Amino acid sequence: MRLTVIDADDSAYGNYVATHRGALLYHGLKFRDFLVELLGVRPLYRMAIDERQAVVGVLPITATDGPKGAVLNSLPFFGSNGGVLADTVEAKAALVDDFNLAAKRPGVAAATLIANPLDDVDYDALDYDLTDSRIGQFTPLPVATFDETTLNDVLMAMYHQKTRNMIRKAIKTVSRVFIDNVAFDFLHEVHRENMSALGGIAKPDAFFDLVPKRFRAGDDFDLFIAEVDGVRAAAILVFYFNGVAEYYTPVVRAEARSSQALSLLVHRAMMKAAQRGCRYWNWGGTWSTQQGVYQFKSRWGTEDKPYTYYVRVSDRSVLASHQNDLLRDYPFTYVVPFGALNNGE
Repeated sequence: MRLTVIDADDSAYGNYVATHRGALLYHGLKFRDFLVELLGVRPLYRMAIDERQAVVGVLPITATDGPKGAVLNSLPFFGSNGGVLADTVEAKAALVDDFNLAAKRPGVAAATLIANPLDDVDYDALDYDLTDSRIGQFTPLPVATFDETTLNDVLMAMYHQKTRNMIRKAIKTVSRVFIDNVAFDFLHEVHRENMSALGGIAKPDAFFDLVPKRFRAGDDFDLFIAEVDGVRAAAILVFYFNGVAEYYTPVVRAEARSSQALSLLVHRAMMKAAQRGCRYWNWGGTWSTQQGVYQFKSRWGTEDKPYTYYVRVSDRSVLASHQNDLLRDYPFTYVVPFGALNNGE
């Protein structure tokens, strides 16, 4: 077996990821190219190749350069899952060892591997100092053999009573739900409003330009819109990859929250995903402290799939940094858990 860093347009890597049952959007080459253009990261993606010259495993890694040195992530940008995908125990072990070596190279300040909630990989051999955890939440979608009315009923039966009530309320108040795959200005505007109200970190402006540039509308993503009284009120960007629909960037106008437009959008988008043959709706990772967020997602018939961030700190001066400095110097890159900082909050 040998390991290699992949070329820019390596079809062998792309084909492997496209057919591996555990692969998520984040493992793909389109997402790699999206990250490179959006964040300026250096891609260091690995493949394991066996004696028959067949790909038997992959590991996506990026490097973000900054004043402390390079920070490796598998993968960066709002908790994008990375980690090893492999067919054999030998390939898994080789790729884990390779991440260990990459994390120890001169000039690397820290390295984080974010495990994949859909793939069970033993990371006991990974050399790490710190961990962080998330709860992955996935809704298993029904097989796409039902007519639309039956599919609606099957999904509604999976939901908590409160979720069903929110959807029924929305049906009475929402005037229209539709797909508009060029409505990124609306998504951008309301996302900024929502993040400002929450005091959260908004996605960079370039994100909203690069999604339709790097991904194919209707194939790789759909942008769902809800109108209330004829006015656009809510939206959800949904990515599709390898049988998984990714719940990505939900937004809702403050004055439209009580309409429950977002709940109806989720339901309709789930129906669309099931009709496409998706087997999962991925809600993304949730902090254990985000009880309200966790409860909202859990009422959509979700399964919990916990996963771990494994963090190696090679330059101990990183731990003396202030979190605001790390956010500035390594934007959208996971450096260390902020609670581990000497002045961490």
